[in-house]
Amino acid sequence: MYLSVEHIVRALEELRTVHPFYGITFIACKKAGLRPGNLNADFSMDAVTRRHMEEHHRPIPGSQHFFQPFYKSAGKWLAPKYPSSGLQAINTQSFATAFEHEPNTNVWKWADDYIDRLEFKLPRRRLIPAFALCVWLYRRHEFAGDYSPSALIRRFFSDYGIHRDERRRLFDIDIPSYASAPLVQRVVSWEDLSLSRPPDVAPASGGRLAYLSVMGAGPVSRIEVEPAERLTLIAGDNGLGKTFLLDCAWWALTGAWASMPAAPREDGDRRVSIEFTVRGTHGDQQRPQRVRYSWKSLDWDDHPGSDTLAGLVVYACVDGSYAVWDPIGQTRASVYTREEVWDGVVEGDRKIEGLVRDWRNWQTNDGEAFRTFRAVLKGLSPSDLGELTLGPMKRLPHDRREIPTIVHHYGQVPIVYASAAVKRVLS
Repeated sequence: MYLSVEHIVRALEELRTVHPFYGITFIACKKAGLRPGNLNADFSMDAVTRRHMEEHHRPIPGSQHFFQPFYKSAGKWLAPKYPSSGLQAINTQSFATAFEHEPNTNVWKWADDYIDRLEFKLPRRRLIPAFALCVWLYRRHEFAGDYSPSALIRRFFSDYGIHRDERRRLFDIDIPSYASAPLVQRVVSWEDLSLSRPPDVAPASGGRLAYLSVMGAGPVSRIEVEPAERLTLIAGDNGLGKTFLLDCAWWALTGAWASMPAAPREDGDRRVSIEFTVRGTHGDQQRPQRVRYSWKSLDWDDHPGSDTLAGLVVYACVDGSYAVWDPIGQTRASVYTREEVWDGVVEGDRKIEGLVRDWRNWQTNDGEAFRTFRAVLKGLSPSDLGELTLGPMKRLPHDRREIPTIVHHYGQVPIVYASAAVKRVLS
């Protein structure tokens, strides 16, 4: 039997008050046998904390990022270098007085008064919730008939070498009400918890934006929309926020802005946020995600990620550019200018042939891609021009490429010379 979703979710709420030093460094050092007294001449703090985090803070196989349940970064994913960068700074600066350490060496020990110092630095003098920490550390442990909340806490103290004075002065051993929740028959997966996924693991594909709410940003104080299953039409006069709403929808699905981030209203409420929900193709719906605007950093908090994405996401922007998110082909969103859509680009993750070369290849091969393109073009043909059909390739002066042509009642026109409206249809 295993700890349940209720155990883990409630424990994560409690752990938000715990500083990462206590939740990671302190217990990792205790388990590794660090003691006061004689200096330990071969104690790699980075290796000890990294080993602990790899065991307990990488809940998704294949990801190199660490999940942080503690304090101000609670619920976020930390970069692979965190144990040797952010956590190292905490250990050697914020909590340096708890240790005796020779700089640039592996010589460490606890200071003689380390418990005094750790007790003094407890955030708001709140003791570490022992049961919540146990839930995080033993969430994948299989229990036989030996489970009880008190027994689990005793096991934690024993496994990690937490002695009596540390228990009394640093830990809250009260048993919370949720500890009595029944155990379950299988290990709770990360998907069961409806939490965010790390940035280096592609979310499940197949879903849609089911809800979007923007408060305190854009042209009005609040925008709220529940998109339809298939097609949603957004209409209104200039300046009402149609493009703004699409920008926010794109951001909700991808975690990136197609152009400038949304800005808060100067005359509005200081509680500025974007809330969204993604629904999978089978009707499963993740918990609503809310991201707030930070007036301190003058930027949005990190996008929480989504367990479901609508596969390939394409945003046709008003200026003729396109923003594209492909969770299989790339690791982040890319924006292609109007010129790049036509002529192609090779720049890091931004790699496309461009419409001119793609069209030539489709027409030369005369396969399924070309037949599909021709059928879509027929459906999008403007009524005043009649049906747009595809002509032969043509060479133009000062251009080495073979340029596709279209045929309408004006005659045969190379696509690079087509009207702006027709180019928009083609792109």
